[in-house]
Amino acid sequence: MECCYCLLDANSLIKYYVDLSGSAVIRCLLDRSPSKIIYLSTIQAEEIIGNFYKFRRQGIIDSDDKLEAIKDTFFKDIGKKFYLYDFVREHLIDFSVPIKITQVPPPPKKPAVYIRWFGSLLPISKRVANTADAIMLKIIREIHLLSGGNCCLVTSDEHVKMVAAALEPPLVVIDCEKNGIENFPKKLDPRCSKERQDIKLKVVCCDSDSSAQLETMSTINLSQNGVCLETRKPVETGRLLKMKLSTFNGNAILENIEGLVVWYNPTLSRLGIEFCTGINPALFFPCNN
Repeated sequence: MECCYCLLDANSLIKYYVDLSGSAVIRCLLDRSPSKIIYLSTIQAEEIIGNFYKFRRQGIIDSDDKLEAIKDTFFKDIGKKFYLYDFVREHLIDFSVPIKITQVPPPPKKPAVYIRWFGSLLPISKRVANTADAIMLKIIREIHLLSGGNCCLVTSDEHVKMVAAALEPPLVVIDCEKNGIENFPKKLDPRCSKERQDIKLKVVCCDSDSSAQLETMSTINLSQNGVCLETRKPVETGRLLKMKLSTFNGNAILENIEGLVVWYNPTLSRLGIEFCTGINPALFFPCNN
């Protein structure tokens, strides 16, 4: 599968290490997305370290020992879970960068964003992006050019998103605070690593620890790696469930299937579960005679 290059801003990557809004999405992207290369601008690595200390002062990180452990994990993840994109080396020193990059004008300091008003295009005045944001936008634009558009920017900053949309060509943006993994580009979606098929099955869900029955649901679609379910009750992400999957006529049954809730969409009343061990969905798709 072709890789997708993802550039995360500091406020997105920090959610991997600290429980914040959007953390589940970032952890899914780094830990379970099947084919990705994650970048962070070197200038924003320092910002993340500074935010770790700020969260300690605010009590979001509740002990010095936890702060040190989070910092240690962050440093160990460099070169493993993500790579630092050295702006100075890539753009000012390394002359092996393809010449076509130099032929593309840099993003304007104050990109023009327009709205249509009675047949005319009117510019919207926006604040100028700060230095870190401007560098990040230039990096992702050039990754976009080098990869043939096979990349995305991960940010929840509204101004950065507006600038990204105004560039030509517009950039693909993932907002981890507003979008779940069901909104990932297909190549980043861990649920798409095996073929998914639409099917209606009966699913009885129980708590994995207590075995208490929670709810009987029905499937939207199913794959070897996971299932999308309709639900009448909210289910928290990160919860481990034990399931019994069966056809409604009871002809085919799989019991004691464990899975992790990786996303929940209250608007659609749907949730996604990743199986701890893959199943054979062909059991529920008998050959047509």
